[in-house]
Amino acid sequence: MTDPSPRALRLTVTIGSAPPRMLELASPVLCGSGRAADVRVTDPAVAPIQLRLARDGDGVVAIAVAPGVTVDGVAVAIDQPMA
Repeated sequence: MTDPSPRALRLTVTIGSAPPRMLELASPVLCGSGRAADVRVTDPAVAPIQLRLARDGDGVVAIAVAPGVTVDGVAVAIDQPMA
């Protein structure tokens, strides 16, 4: 892979026992079950847009768009960035 743009986010995704896969996406990244999501999850319990990931300096913040998002076991309040 080439060097990412300064605004790109690198995500490592692991599903089940499959090997990890690195994704390089522009910031922000929309996650959900809908067609507008950059990272699509095919679970009917997931909202069309469930989560937004955005660059924050050298880090990334998670911003819940719908209820039910947890990061490291901690619930993320809707529209409240969580680093």
